Amino acid sequence: MKKMFKIFISCLISTTLLVCLGAFNNVEEDMLLSNEPHVYEIVPGTSEWNELTPDERLASCNVTVDEVSNMTTEALAETVLDYPYLIDIYAFNTLEQGIE
Repeated sequence: MKKMFKIFISCLISTTLLVCLGAFNNVEEDMLLSNEPHVYEIVPGTSEWNELTPDERLASCNVTVDEVSNMTTEALAETVLDYPYLIDIYAFNTLEQGIE
């Protein structure tokens, strides 16, 4: 019985250490993320925007996967809300289709 108790305590301590180390690793990863949203260089209402073709306008709004994956949730949310074509999600039959 005493041996089982020692094994149980050892497992409990090991599990606690692993959980703490895992939480610490997540904190380190969060600290490396950028809190700055993407800045769209060319936006509607500017002369530069008016000079571009529709395809060039869309290309100027591109945010790379690397940049997105290195953003905090807050920065990503602000990037999405600042997206020049965000209003276009309402031009579809459903909101889900517009988001896709």
